[in-house]
Amino acid sequence: MAAPAPSPLPFDAPSETNQDKGPDIVVLHPGSLFLRYGFASDLSPAVIPNVIAYQLRDSSAHQMIVPTPALVSPSSVATAAQTDGTTHDPSVEAFERELVPVENDIRRRRHLKSSKNMLKKGLPAAFPRYQGTWYDAANATQQLQNTNNSQVDVSKPFLVGEEALQLQQQQPFKVVWPFRRGYLNTSAANQMPGEDTKPLQSVADDVERIFEHVLLTKMGLSRKDIRGLHCVLVLPDMLNRDEIKTLVNVILRHLGFKACFLHQESVLACFGAGVSTACVVDIGAQKTNVVCVDDGIMLSSTCVHMDYGGDDMDRFLLKLLTQTSTHFFPYPECNPNDLQDASILRRMKESLCSCVQLDELVFPYEFKTHKIGQPTKVYRFNISDNAVIAAHGFFYPSMLDVRPLSLLHFRSLYQFQDPEDYIEDLLAAEQKPQPKPESKDSQTATVPAEVQPAVATAQPPKQRTNFVRTGLETATTAILPLDEAIALSLSSASSSELRKKLCMSIIVVGGGALLPSLQPVLEERLKERIARIDQNVDAVQVWVNPKDSDPRFLSWVGGSIIPRFDSAKDQWLWRSRWLGEWDPTEARDELRQEETPEAKTEAARKWRKDRPLEGGVRFIRERAPIAW
Repeated sequence: MAAPAPSPLPFDAPSETNQDKGPDIVVLHPGSLFLRYGFASDLSPAVIPNVIAYQLRDSSAHQMIVPTPALVSPSSVATAAQTDGTTHDPSVEAFERELVPVENDIRRRRHLKSSKNMLKKGLPAAFPRYQGTWYDAANATQQLQNTNNSQVDVSKPFLVGEEALQLQQQQPFKVVWPFRRGYLNTSAANQMPGEDTKPLQSVADDVERIFEHVLLTKMGLSRKDIRGLHCVLVLPDMLNRDEIKTLVNVILRHLGFKACFLHQESVLACFGAGVSTACVVDIGAQKTNVVCVDDGIMLSSTCVHMDYGGDDMDRFLLKLLTQTSTHFFPYPECNPNDLQDASILRRMKESLCSCVQLDELVFPYEFKTHKIGQPTKVYRFNISDNAVIAAHGFFYPSMLDVRPLSLLHFRSLYQFQDPEDYIEDLLAAEQKPQPKPESKDSQTATVPAEVQPAVATAQPPKQRTNFVRTGLETATTAILPLDEAIALSLSSASSSELRKKLCMSIIVVGGGALLPSLQPVLEERLKERIARIDQNVDAVQVWVNPKDSDPRFLSWVGGSIIPRFDSAKDQWLWRSRWLGEWDPTEARDELRQEETPEAKTEAARKWRKDRPLEGGVRFIRERAPIAW
C-alpha cells in the first residue's frame, strides 16, 4: 500500500510580485556545530563551523575547548591498547558486561550478522571470505617523511570557522562555541581568562563576530550592502525569550540588517519538506529535538529535548574501539578534546557506522593525523560489529555516557523576566495572589510560603536528565531512547486522529538522518512503541530525505521559502522600529495625512513617544510567528 501524499502547505502560493525575492535576503541557521548561510535564492546553503578562537595574551592560561569532553580515560585507553588479546582492566570488563544486553537486543532484531566476539585480535581466520589485509600492531601504523607546520595565521586577534579548527593544543588560543546543545553557551567553561561568568552579552559578541565574518568574508558583502538586506534567522526550538531577544539585537542593531524574520527550525523543516503537519525529529551534533507541527504551528506540549547527538555517538564509537577486546585500534591516544581528533572521529563515524550490518562483515579503515612539528602518520585497522553497535547508541542512551557537563548551562525556558516587557508584570500581578495585610498587633512578619526564597543544596544528579517542554512548564525526566522520545511526543497530541496524521509523516532532519538504514530500524521500533499508546494507529511512516533533499539543510531551505509568501509580509521585524529610529521614508504615508509642518513634527514626537509600545519585546510578540 502506497503511503499517502503529504498534505499541502496551508498558506497562499507565492505571488508573482514575490518571485523575485531572494537575492536581497540572507538566511542564517546557527547550530551547535555548524552555521549554514546563504541567499534565499540559492539552492542550498554554504556551511562553516560555528566556532571562534581568541588569541590569549597569557599563553600559559590557554585551554582548548571542544563540543563535549572526552569519555575515555588515559588509563583505560592504555589498557585497551594491549595487543595480546586480553585485558585486565576492571573498567573494560565492566563495560563489556554492560554491552551484552545491548548486543543481544540488536542481534534479536537481526541487525547484526556476525557471531559474538568473532573479531578477536589475531583471529582473522574467523572470516575466511575476507580478502583484505589484516592489521595488527606490526602493520597498522605508517610514518610519512613530511613534517607538518601550522598554516594558520596566529597573528590575528581571533579566528573563525575552519581556521579555528586547525588550531592545536599547544597554540595560545581560547576556542569558544557560542551554541551548546541547542542553547546559547553561557557556561563557565566558555569563559575567557579573567571572567567570573560568561554573560549573555559576551556570547552575543561571539555570535556577532562569526556572523560578521560570514557576511563580509565568505559572502563578500560590505556593511553598506548589509543595511539594505533582509535576514531570515532560523531559531533553535528551545531558545528562551532572553536568547531570542539577544539574537534579534545582534541582527538588527549590531549587524544592521534592514529587517529580520524569525521562525523555529522545526516549522521551517516542514516548509522545506513541503508538508504542513509532521512530527519533526531533529538529530543534531549535540542535541535531539522532537516536535510535532500541525498546520504550520508548533505544538509546544509535544516538544521533547534530549541532550545527545552525533558527537556523543563519535565518543561511543571511540569507547567501543578502545575499551573492548574485540578490536585492535592503533591510535589509543585519540583525544576527543583535541579539535583534529574530534574531526577524525566524525569522519570515521560517517564512513563506518550503519544501523544494519552489511554482507561484508569486516571493513578496513585508514586515517591520517597531522600534528605540528611531527611527521604525518597513517593508521589502519579493521572494524566489524562495533560500527553497528555504535550506530544504535541513540536507542541505548545509557551507553553514550551522557553526563552533567560544565559546558552546559541549563535553564527553564520561561524563567526569565524582561524589564522591557511590561506585559509580563501585568500577567504576574493578575495571577499571583496578594498576601493579606498584617494586623497592627502582630509583632513579627509572616512571609507567605509561595514567596519564600527556595534554598537548595547543590548535589550531583544520579543520572542525566533531559528537558521536556510542556506548554509553559519544563518537566524533568530520565534520559530517553530516541524511539521512546518520539512516542512520548506523539502521545501528547490532542486527539487520536491528529496522532494518526503525525505518525504518517515523521520527518528526520539534521546530520543524524544520514545514518545508513536508520529509516527501517526507527520504523520498526516506533511501531512497537506506538502500538502500546494508541491502537488506532495502524501505520508509521518515517521520512529521512523528503523530496530527495539533504536532511541537514531542510530548515534552511524552509527559511528561504518563507519570504515568497504574501502571508509573511506583515511578520518582518524592521530595524527602524526595533531601534526606535525616526525614518521619514518609512512613515511617509502617515506624514502625508498631516498638512502643516507643526502637525508633522507632532506626529514625529508621538511616534518616538509610543516606540516602547511598538518596538522591543512587544514587537517580537506581535510580529514574529513563534510562541512567546
